[in-house]
This record gives sequence, structure tokens and C-alpha cells, in this order.
Amino acid sequence: MLGLSGKATLWAHWHILTRLMVKSEIYVGCAEMVTRILGADGIPAVKGMLGEIVEFNRALKAFLVAAEANPQEMPSGVLGPDVSMITAGRLYGVSRYPNVIHTLQDMRGQGLVMRFGKASFENPDIKHHLEELLPGRGCTGMEKEQLMNFIWDLTTSGLAGRVALFENVNATPAPRLRERLFTEFDRSGMVERAKRVAGM
Repeated sequence: MLGLSGKATLWAHWHILTRLMVKSEIYVGCAEMVTRILGADGIPAVKGMLGEIVEFNRALKAFLVAAEANPQEMPSGVLGPDVSMITAGRLYGVSRYPNVIHTLQDMRGQGLVMRFGKASFENPDIKHHLEELLPGRGCTGMEKEQLMNFIWDLTTSGLAGRVALFENVNATPAPRLRERLFTEFDRSGMVERAKRVAGM
């Protein structure tokens, strides 16, 4: 039954991988904006953190491209993406997702905790203090606040927690994806190649 389900939901699984890849583009954009606004784009550790998020994006894109570049003919005659590449891509995505979210939180540091809200920026008693103390490089304090609020929504809010849970269990959690890879991926050609190289 699970084997039939996998074939029947191939396009849904392709969509899941595509959605993860598109989300990763938003994460790269947010991380880049944070480094610019904070003036941290020259710090090696920050470059490494941004590189981790870029790696996530590029790997998901590579899984998608590989799946589409090596289509498989379905019993109906329709071409579909390579199942093993879709499964491996989804596995990579759900396994790395929590780390990417944590890295984006780390890049922003206290900015996710110290958010003042629009009402504070409009309060005549403290507005001038916030405008003086909170601007970022090339942006106002309110603009920086808007970016921090968006990153909060993406990584830390109640909705973000629900989304992280959804990504972890949606259409198969990581242990089952590993089992699917074991079951679906034909390793016989690689075994024969290893035998030849080993002289067996």
C-alpha cells in the first residue's frame, strides 16, 4: 500500500521539495539583508552562517534539477521526476531545516528579542530615542524593526513552530524517507561497479 501511495503522490512530493526550495530563497534573502543592515557582512563567522543558508538553497535546487533532468516514464506513459532524487531532496530538506532556522535566528541575535513595535516608534516621548539608537546601515530603525518582525514570524513565532512541525512530518518524516531510499533506489549497478574495481 505504501509503495502505491508513493507512486500516486509523486507530484505532491515534487511540490513539497519545490516549496522547500522557494522558502530557502526567502531565508537567503533575509540573511543577506540582516548582514547588510547590521554591517556584519565582512565578519568571517557571519559569512559562514550565510554560506550555510546558501548551501541549503543550492542543495535543494540541485535535487530538483537532477530529478527533472532524469525523468522516469510512468506506467501511463507520462514522464515524472526521478523518485529517488525527490526522496533524497526531501530528506535533506527536513533534516537540515531546523539548523537553517536556528542559523537565521543566530544571525539576528538580540534583534529578535528586542523588538519595540510600531506604537513605540510612533510614541512622541520615545520616538526620537529609538530613531537615534536603532537605525541599521542604510535603513531607519523602523525599517530594521520591520525586517526583524518578519524574521520573527518566519523563525520564532507560534506559526513558525507549527510550520517547523509541519515540515518535519508532512508527507513522511526523515526515518521513513531513509527507508524509502533504501527500498526504492536500485543499487545493483553500483554493486557491480564496486566488484569490478575490487577485482571480484
